[in-house]
Amino acid sequence: MAIDTPHHPNPNMTKTTTPGRLAALAASAVAFMALQACMSNPSKDIGDEGQVRQAVFPDPARDAWMKEGAFVNTDDLRAIGPGLTKEQLRGLAGAPHFGEGLGGVREWDYLFELRTRDGAAAKCQYKVVFDRASLARSFHWKPAACADLLARERAGPPR
Repeated sequence: MAIDTPHHPNPNMTKTTTPGRLAALAASAVAFMALQACMSNPSKDIGDEGQVRQAVFPDPARDAWMKEGAFVNTDDLRAIGPGLTKEQLRGLAGAPHFGEGLGGVREWDYLFELRTRDGAAAKCQYKVVFDRASLARSFHWKPAACADLLARERAGPPR
């Protein structure tokens, strides 16, 4: 007894995979990545060389996946500078703490806890902006005084 089957180059494929559906899926993926790129680069006017007119920080209460912030090795933070790749930055500061997106990401945001002189924890946001070649080029703190916490720690306590 013969079974009548549809003629298809791959009998394991169903007829639901049509060129129209594949095109719609591809268009959806492109739109999703474009939307991610727009949402993940909130700063204004990021230039090809990784400079920004205005650094915009995400809202930690709403957007951070690690709401409490991370304590990091401050010597590793001091080693961050222009020309680092994303993998090198990930090795020093870890993965970004916000939903940076998938494609076209030109900035990474972090939420750190840094110690003040009296030992209290200060919540600090840190933004790294990349150039078109995905190399770190500009660095921003919020509040700006957080940069001073790293400098103070290196210099030691006041005498």
